[in-house]
Amino acid sequence: MLLGGLTLYALGADPALVERTIKVKKFQNLKSAKFDYYGKVMDQHGDPVIGAKVKGYYTYYPFIPNGDFSSSTENIEITTDEQGLFSFINQTGRSISINSIEKQDYEFEAGRTYIFSRGGMKMLEAIGNPDKPVIFHAWKKTKAEPLYYGEIFQKLPQDGKYHSINIPALDKTMKVSFTIDPSGTSSNPLDWSVNLKVEGGGVFETADLFMNEAPVEGYFSQWGVSYKKSDPKFSEWGGKRKFYIKGLGGPIYGRMEVEFIAYYRNVGVVDAKYWINPKGSRNLQFDPSMIIYPER
Repeated sequence: MLLGGLTLYALGADPALVERTIKVKKFQNLKSAKFDYYGKVMDQHGDPVIGAKVKGYYTYYPFIPNGDFSSSTENIEITTDEQGLFSFINQTGRSISINSIEKQDYEFEAGRTYIFSRGGMKMLEAIGNPDKPVIFHAWKKTKAEPLYYGEIFQKLPQDGKYHSINIPALDKTMKVSFTIDPSGTSSNPLDWSVNLKVEGGGVFETADLFMNEAPVEGYFSQWGVSYKKSDPKFSEWGGKRKFYIKGLGGPIYGRMEVEFIAYYRNVGVVDAKYWINPKGSRNLQFDPSMIIYPER
């Protein structure tokens, strides 16, 4: 009997071993795929990142007739070429993960994992096309400037009125209001909304991977969102959102990652991290050694 390149001789063979071998091989074939992976690393200017070290691993099921179905991993590492390209060719496995990309003076986006049994042929075609490599984004760093950096967990009334947020350099011009259904409670959250404004400035919601340079335009004095109980995705937690901040008519720029929580022990909460450049520069690149600590 020939099975996937393995010959099983029925004569004198242990029937239990033969059966086990067939099951393992079938499982292995179902959970594995032959694949190529083509990637490219580019910076914020669209230029290739040359000499970046790409690290990852792929998982596979080794053939162990008397063993179990546990997967194994094999580490992979490669360096991008003069076009920022890298590839892993003629591999076999159940998944591939790109864990990290490294090069001095660059910041890279988070890694990715591809599980072939979930993505099927569409996934294999998407990662295996040398003419359309998977793009990984990077930010080529410039000289950082001193920033205010901090975290806040500030409780606010759910009264629909604006209340100041304690972020330095903004002089209490950033304000948030929570409005809830009067019948809502922490144990029974109902419709709610949150509004954010910066007096004399504005906010700009973004999905940017690297918030290292504030935009010049696109700010609004107010931002808001509503959540309906009837929505299948309703939650008393607003999810993490990212904003650029422009304060006091323009001389102050910053960025913020924030989660708005409408029902936290019967109060609203602003849970946020912020980076503020008080010198009028749009440079928001963060160097921990250059933190400006707020006065207490």
